[in-house]
Amino acid sequence: MFFDIAFVFYLLALLHSMLYFFLGYKNLVKVLNFFVVLGLTLNTIFLVKLFALPGNSPFDTIGEIFVFLVFSINIFYLIIYWLYKRPLLYFALSPIILILSIVSIFTLDNVYSVSVNNNFWLYIHLPFVIFGTSLFLMSAITGIIYFLQEKQLKKKNFGLLFNKFPPLETINKLNNFTLLSGFSFYTIGVISGFIWSFYLLNFSFLSNPKILFAMISWCIFGAIILLKLFRGLSPKNIAFLSILGFISICITYLVVILLMRG
Repeated sequence: MFFDIAFVFYLLALLHSMLYFFLGYKNLVKVLNFFVVLGLTLNTIFLVKLFALPGNSPFDTIGEIFVFLVFSINIFYLIIYWLYKRPLLYFALSPIILILSIVSIFTLDNVYSVSVNNNFWLYIHLPFVIFGTSLFLMSAITGIIYFLQEKQLKKKNFGLLFNKFPPLETINKLNNFTLLSGFSFYTIGVISGFIWSFYLLNFSFLSNPKILFAMISWCIFGAIILLKLFRGLSPKNIAFLSILGFISICITYLVVILLMRG
């Protein structure tokens, strides 16, 4: 019930982000963020209720994982807005938020089942992997925006998108911030996943595709970070690699979904 109402507030936030995109009224940003905060509050209450259920882990089903992913995306949006004052980021994020929310609503039937995954390290591994995923998503989106803005500059097509998007320098800062922050969170998630795998599988983590694919994604983003630090990648290359890295994250989630169904 709480998450259903949160979905309504997220939908209202999307509508106001669209109005702000096309009309540009600054007061719409306050309304947008107000609905985001309301939705996030109810989303948080729902997660607390999941944690409070005896014997239940809030990460047993895809629906529960997506609820937490929606929670983390909205948290980081508010943080980034506070730092950079870029509300149009929500315009790009909100369709993904709504899709994840709809999937969650239709797959939350078994939240009262008793969990078999109550190891302490699970509660570190999955939240930090999800936090990292949220930031990688934002990094990929800023990468796409970078290419769109650059294309408009080259063609000297200073239309609606050009006026609404921030300058390339700001986009690059957003991309770097989300990429580096996401890698930090994801690293903690991968390390705790190794420890969790040790307790469950006696260090045979290669037999667990979930951990293995998470490790592959971590290596891809680690390579991007190393190239950035030691090769001085251009903003364009960083934007491209951010998008490529997020595709690997999507493959990881697809594998997890198939395994959870199987």
